[in-house]
Amino acid sequence: MKILKENFSEYDEYKKINRAIDIFNELKAINYKIISTSNIDLNSEIYNYTNTIFKNFTDEQKKILAELIEWSKNSDKNSECAKTLDATEKKELFNYIYWKREIDNENIFKNFNLNLLKKIFDQKLNESIFSDIGIRQICPVCKSEGMLFIRDINNKKGNYFFCKQCSHEIYSNEECKCKFCKKVKNDIYKSLKENLVELVNKIDNALIREFEVKNDITLLDNQMFEDYKLYRLNLDKDIREIFSYRPNDFESLKNIIDRIDKRNSLYPKSNYKKEIWEKLLERRIIYETKALEYYKYRINRISGDEELKHLKYNRFINTNCNIDKLKSLFLYDDLIEFKKHNTIMFVNNEIRLGSKSDNRFFCELNFKKGCEFVVETFNTEKYIINKYFFQYDNKLKINVVEKHVNNIFQSDAEKSMYLDLKNKYPDSIILINIKIKEILKISKVENQLNDSELEYLYSDASFNFVLCDLEGKAIKVVQVQRGIHHNEKKWIWRDSVKEKVSKLCGIEYEEVF
Repeated sequence: MKILKENFSEYDEYKKINRAIDIFNELKAINYKIISTSNIDLNSEIYNYTNTIFKNFTDEQKKILAELIEWSKNSDKNSECAKTLDATEKKELFNYIYWKREIDNENIFKNFNLNLLKKIFDQKLNESIFSDIGIRQICPVCKSEGMLFIRDINNKKGNYFFCKQCSHEIYSNEECKCKFCKKVKNDIYKSLKENLVELVNKIDNALIREFEVKNDITLLDNQMFEDYKLYRLNLDKDIREIFSYRPNDFESLKNIIDRIDKRNSLYPKSNYKKEIWEKLLERRIIYETKALEYYKYRINRISGDEELKHLKYNRFINTNCNIDKLKSLFLYDDLIEFKKHNTIMFVNNEIRLGSKSDNRFFCELNFKKGCEFVVETFNTEKYIINKYFFQYDNKLKINVVEKHVNNIFQSDAEKSMYLDLKNKYPDSIILINIKIKEILKISKVENQLNDSELEYLYSDASFNFVLCDLEGKAIKVVQVQRGIHHNEKKWIWRDSVKEKVSKLCGIEYEEVF
């Protein structure tokens, strides 16, 4: 199939979008994360808060507190002791116990079951009975003093921050209403709306230029010959096999490919036919007579209430813009698309990257999109052959490398050693630069080797020479140690591993210097 790789990172529209998003990412204030409490002495704040509550307790509240502490030791039953308190007194007593649990070094309050406690105070299971602890914090937007309200030390879900000066707020799953955050979000929306459409149009035009339909293609004879000279020595095994059947025209070429593909279909995951046509085109053995009639790429506008409802643009883009204006944003669909994990979606207060079925999201938006576009598979009726590849009067030189014995040696020292061993052990089979995992049964001695040794032995590690008897069984390993690299720590370790595994497998090991 045909693939277009269009690099649009240099487009002005791309840069503008990326800049707006970079600003969004740099401003931690609008990431809707609760300000860190790591620099706050929460225990001290809670201690002061609970002390203040206790000082204002009535005698009745103190009496009931003592009864509740006893009750908590066996809190499987309800208690009627708090019925005499009014709503305010109940709330004060509940929050005193709630916060004392967080700093209870004496384990007096740890046993309280909060749900049962709410029932005792005749409160429904809602948030109205809780009182937050307020702590002064610097606003990340205007640098004025704001207030951080803590609901739970261990879970930030209920915590939130609010600044009276600029109205900036950070609260779980809600938007900040301040002008500053609204402007930043508006800038991202504006940049996407104005630039994404143009960016997509440019990519669309690049596709049209690349796949413009041409009724015919006329190749000069010298162009074919130049292509032949350029690629004739760069033909892989699959192409060389095809030419071994000596096709003489496109039809015979097609028939040979069909026959080989039928043979290869016996093997799982065979994709021979598609790949071989791509190779033939790439190496100018065949040419397209015209581009694809209709390459079925689609660029779909976002439209329809269902699509817009899913993306929830209005939750993120808190502007006065009509939601219909967002229909001018494009998403790629079907055969041509941005990579799935980079599709833009606005969900709640985050810009989410992903397909509709993809639940992954990233707090920091990255617009570094993929730019591969896949187009319709080939129709082989639209090709002509490069005649020079199909002439067999010695003009076609398929890339066949004549093999020489010294090709198997990695150095002159190895070649010299081979000749010595050949004379010394005339009745032995000599294997040269053989992979260790192919000659030894490493699995039989795995329990005597550590992980790093096993990883090395199961890699492409090899012995210089292995002597085998005439039955093909290894009897001796010979390692050539004539390079200065064998003094390096890495090679010292490798040589020691080779010696170790040889001896574990009952094979003689010799080093030659």
